[in-house]
Amino acid sequence: MKHNREELYRKVFLLALLFMVCSFSVFADIATDTLLMSLSISSATKEELEQMVSIRDLPLGTEEEMRKSLYALYSIEELQLKAPDLTDSPQDYKLTIVHADSAINKVQDASLVVLEGNVTVEFSLADEEKPKTLTANKMILDLANTRLSAFGSVNFIDPSDQSSVQEMTGDIITLNWSTRCLTVSGGTTKTERKNSEDKTVSFFTSGEQITYMGSDNTIFFDEGFITTNKENAYSSITAKSLSLLSGGDILVNNAYLSIGRVPVLWVPVFFFPGSTMVGNPAMGFTSDRGMFVNTTFELYGTYPNIKANSQSSFSSLLAKADTNTKTKEGPLYRDLEENEALGDLETWAQESDSYLVVFADSYEYSGVSLGFETNNTFLQKKASVASNLCLALHPDGYETLISYSDYPVLRYISETKLLLDTSWADLSILIPFYSDPKAKRIYANRLTSFSVDSLFGANQEFPSDFSSDISSFTWIAKGSFKLPVENLSPYVKSLEITTLNASINYSWQTVDGEYGYFINSVMLPELSAKMTGTLFSFSRQIETKKKKTTEAETVTTYERQLSLANKRFFDSEAKFTFAAPVTLEDPYRKVTVASTSETKETDNTQYISLGYTIDEKYYYSLEATEGYISDWESSKEIYNLTKGVLKLDAQAHPDLFSFTQTLTPQVTSKEDRTKTEYLTEGIYVSASTIASIPLLGLTYTLSERLYSYSASYSEGFDAVTKTSSFDFTKDYVTTHQLKFSKSYAIRSGTFSPSVTATLPPLDSIVLPAFSYKTGNWLFFDSFKFKANTAGILEGNLITSSATFTSPVFSSSLTGTYQLSEYEDSKWEPFDATGNATLNLFNKKVSLQEKFKFEAVSSSGDANYFSTLSSTLQVPSITTTLDFTGVYDALKLSTWNTKVVLNDITFAWWKNRIQLKLGLDTSLSVNFLDYYATTFGITAKVGFSIAEFLDFKFSVTSSNTGFYSYYDGDSFSFASMWEDLANSFDFFGDGRNQTQFNMSSVSAELTHYMDDWSLNCKYKGSVVLSDNQYSWVPIVSIFLQWKTIPELKVDENWTETSGIWSSTSAT
Repeated sequence: MKHNREELYRKVFLLALLFMVCSFSVFADIATDTLLMSLSISSATKEELEQMVSIRDLPLGTEEEMRKSLYALYSIEELQLKAPDLTDSPQDYKLTIVHADSAINKVQDASLVVLEGNVTVEFSLADEEKPKTLTANKMILDLANTRLSAFGSVNFIDPSDQSSVQEMTGDIITLNWSTRCLTVSGGTTKTERKNSEDKTVSFFTSGEQITYMGSDNTIFFDEGFITTNKENAYSSITAKSLSLLSGGDILVNNAYLSIGRVPVLWVPVFFFPGSTMVGNPAMGFTSDRGMFVNTTFELYGTYPNIKANSQSSFSSLLAKADTNTKTKEGPLYRDLEENEALGDLETWAQESDSYLVVFADSYEYSGVSLGFETNNTFLQKKASVASNLCLALHPDGYETLISYSDYPVLRYISETKLLLDTSWADLSILIPFYSDPKAKRIYANRLTSFSVDSLFGANQEFPSDFSSDISSFTWIAKGSFKLPVENLSPYVKSLEITTLNASINYSWQTVDGEYGYFINSVMLPELSAKMTGTLFSFSRQIETKKKKTTEAETVTTYERQLSLANKRFFDSEAKFTFAAPVTLEDPYRKVTVASTSETKETDNTQYISLGYTIDEKYYYSLEATEGYISDWESSKEIYNLTKGVLKLDAQAHPDLFSFTQTLTPQVTSKEDRTKTEYLTEGIYVSASTIASIPLLGLTYTLSERLYSYSASYSEGFDAVTKTSSFDFTKDYVTTHQLKFSKSYAIRSGTFSPSVTATLPPLDSIVLPAFSYKTGNWLFFDSFKFKANTAGILEGNLITSSATFTSPVFSSSLTGTYQLSEYEDSKWEPFDATGNATLNLFNKKVSLQEKFKFEAVSSSGDANYFSTLSSTLQVPSITTTLDFTGVYDALKLSTWNTKVVLNDITFAWWKNRIQLKLGLDTSLSVNFLDYYATTFGITAKVGFSIAEFLDFKFSVTSSNTGFYSYYDGDSFSFASMWEDLANSFDFFGDGRNQTQFNMSSVSAELTHYMDDWSLNCKYKGSVVLSDNQYSWVPIVSIFLQWKTIPELKVDENWTETSGIWSSTSAT
């Protein structure tokens, strides 16, 4: 049954593929025949036209009548390559003779001019901004017929970026400058274009005869030859005839792609559309999906994926730059003509960046698919609806999916996304669905533009935008809303739904022996909302006071007189007094001027207000306990929190008194059916008071729990409830504190004393402290007192620190004395930490010391240094020595050194040959635990010859077996050097007996050529597989044609378990 179905699907696929290929081939042949026939009719002489109509039994007549009858016979339109009718639409032109050694004007024909010797002329039509230039040894100008013939070393230059050819050379050139028709004998054209990697390529095309129709931007080559290296054609395309038509279309007959002189590909006839085709067919015969055809039809708008890929390397090299608006006409897109407007639908789509495309694909190994993709924006792009759907029939699909990698006969991809982004709402909804984990990776990675590269025998690379299996996906909606409350202000200042989310998660798993997507979690919904407002508010400005300030400055007599003049004009409030009389004979003598000004204080405000805040949080979720959700009732979890804040703010004066009182009630409930205690509920009320007198630096804080109620429910048990009300005890009072803090500027520093007291019913604590900052120094001291069981304050902890900071030297020393541990010894409670850093030579050299000292350690050792380290840092090297132990018996614990040398370069031959060395190594020696010593090194070598060769080599090795080099407590360097030598034993068994383990090695060679890039790479690394470490080497070769980067070879060989396997990326 399945075999018959597969045969049927394969017949459907081959039929679809044959239909698409034949349709495209027919179009190509028709396009070729009609182009050639139209060209032959338009260029035929009268005698040739008479022969053509006689053979076809058509009546003789004038040339125009015979042409029209032939056009009508083949139902084709006249090819618009002829010269325009100068009598009906004359074109103004300007011809300038820039230079000539001699000029001869025939008397019998005044319009005929002969120029000889280094001749240069410029000419341009009225609609051209830049003139074209023609140089030659000799020229004949027929001014009456606007014709020019040039002989010997002829060079034609067109500076226009829109032209298909910028430069042309030849033996003989004939030019009609009014019609822009150019004929070249034995000529070569030069064009600069950017390839698909945005790199400029100089592009030379030659032929025995070249015809250039400038008015239509069309070039015809007989015996055409294309290369990117004029002197040495390392690679080329040769064709019997080659036509570069207007719009970038390419018509090739009997063409070869050659490397050097060796032809590697032959194309008998091929038509490549330079303009985007309706349907955008992409086809090929070699890919991981077998033969394939991709088609993409735009119903309205511009599909961004087509726009991004519409220029392959060929069309980008050969076609002119074109940014005009396009419209569909037959099988191709064309430029919008002057005064021609798009339809209403297309105009809206262009303005809103909306589009709708339909695609149909066929693959030899993956079946046929049909789908659409659309994106539509509204409300000035504030709202959008995007969707894509793909349905596919796979010939090898399964009716029952019993393994992870199985897939059904009907495969599908569905993704819908809605977005809303306004000043009051922000909403996004994403709803995806897939038939199996691999469907999107196959059918969404597709070609969207006409591709010729895949027809050149290369294994087609499809886009890799979606490279992972979709083992799970989520339907998700996210939103936030700001509701308008202007009419309710100030009672309601803001009303926001900050979070409104919903999600359903599906995962690919097996249920009852069959794979599919099943729901494993749900969040429906998740809500957070907030409302704020003010119930009443009163404020007023306190009577302002004027503050007088006096400043003195030195000015000249002239400046003082100018100030007085300004005073008269602007009625300044400043009053000036002079320290000494001033005479007009010395206008530039300096005098002292005292300026007195008055400023007003405007920050003093009295106010009282009562505001509120209401927060709401709610979610309803389900979580699978065994793979997927089978019973919603037993998997649900519901949480709700409603919290309110009532806040009273008052201020008598910003310096004298401010007061804040807060009341916070909240109600919570949580239901979790996965637990035995499935429901808890609670009501809680708390309050806090803050009062301050800024002038005195006093702040009082009181926080307490006023009321609480909780209830819990369990299966099979009665409800358990607890209720409590406020009592002035430590169980209800969470904060009760009085603090004094003030700063005073004295002399050259700032003195900041503070006292913090924790008041009853909490355990009494008093913490006096002060800090003093002057220049680079900062001093701090505090003395903490704590009440004992009898309620009497006792000294608890003394802390002192001194810090010095400067760019060159910085240090810090902190000491603590734990009085609560003071018993017999006055020294034991003391601990100290400190560090010092010295930076020299613009921080290129740094020396750092750190220590941590304990009078008595946790193990009972006296005068113990748990940390004592010295670090020296110089360019590329950092080394640290760590000591530990009793002060008079310190032991060296660890030595850590890191050396980093990057790109040490040696250059020769004008820096064109370079040798680069690099080293990254680290050594960690543990003198207390030999097994913890480690060593790692990465060495790099690079050699390069500019524009010819790059070679890079790197190796990484590590050693964790230094313990084997110890003989008792002494280290044996001889054993280490012997072990190091064994690590380089590539032919014997030494490498298997060394502690030096090579973890990776890499060698890469890149050879640069004019037309090709060659990259060879070897890389080996240690890989953990099946709980075993094994050495896995990889050899890669990459070859790419620079002119058309899509033509490349990327081969990789990997050895696994002694077997080399080859994979091809292209």
